Amino acid sequence: RVRGAEVQLDWRSPVLGRFVLGYAHVRIKADAETLAEAAEPDFEESVPMHTASLLWSRGFGSGITTSLGAYFVDDMKWLNDGDDQPAHWRYDMKVAKRLGKQGSSDEIAFTVQSLGGRYDQFRMGEYSFERRAFVTLRLGW
Repeated sequence: RVRGAEVQLDWRSPVLGRFVLGYAHVRIKADAETLAEAAEPDFEESVPMHTASLLWSRGFGSGITTSLGAYFVDDMKWLNDGDDQPAHWRYDMKVAKRLGKQGSSDEIAFTVQSLGGRYDQFRMGEYSFERRAFVTLRLGW
């Protein structure tokens, strides 16, 4: 049985920009018989109990926008030979420049993910999410 709740708050200020706060709480519970028969005894802990995110974005003149995101994932246990995953934070940022007129979806952007550095996923030291930076170009027609 999976139970949970999720809430999101989206607040916009003409001066400060847009803030989106999200939080989810999830629990998995099984009866004793199911746990005794389970091939994966850790499945009740295979989902983070708490996840949260905060996104700030703001537009500036000349079609320039920036955003900063902070994401929290609580500890969990990966199934199928994965390691215990400790709780971690991740921080991302993006700076974009709209191309063309107001309302155009065309843009060039610079994004950095995992500003705080690398963190492990699934197996410690084997599968890592490294800091990465990239440029994207989006064109519509």
